[in-house]
Amino acid sequence: STHSHSSSIQVKKLQTQLKHDVRSALSASTHKAYKSEWARFSKFMANTIHCPAHMATTDHVELYVVHLHNENLRATTIRSHLAALSFQFQSSNQPSPTESFNIDKLLVAYAKTDPPPTIRLPITKVLLAQLIAALNRLPNSQHDRILLTSLLTLMYQALLRVSEIT
Repeated sequence: STHSHSSSIQVKKLQTQLKHDVRSALSASTHKAYKSEWARFSKFMANTIHCPAHMATTDHVELYVVHLHNENLRATTIRSHLAALSFQFQSSNQPSPTESFNIDKLLVAYAKTDPPPTIRLPITKVLLAQLIAALNRLPNSQHDRILLTSLLTLMYQALLRVSEIT
């Protein structure tokens, strides 16, 4: 009896570690995004289907895909949302209702109507000079203009994105 009790405690510890280790496969930002998507899906399920999210069927997820498209999300973004839902279901030891013939065909159809991705051209020396010149037309102080000039120059020279500098 004592042996079976300590054995069940050991199993519970291993199960807890298993859940933790599987979740650690995701980066912190991915985990946050997946959590946010699950909340969004849960809200859809509650308000539209009137059913808890963990009880979702493939039919419900198909309707959710249409809903996301109607909110002007691109097919690639919808695929990311489905990956989040699939992870949530599978990490809870449930079969994922995120794959079906209809979902595949919806995503193909939506991809055809999605606008082309925005192409961002690199900042050239000429454009950098124009940006710095435009700073002189701002009502900021001389000190602020010097700081912004330094910031833009650093970003250009170090190939930094806005998110990396902030």
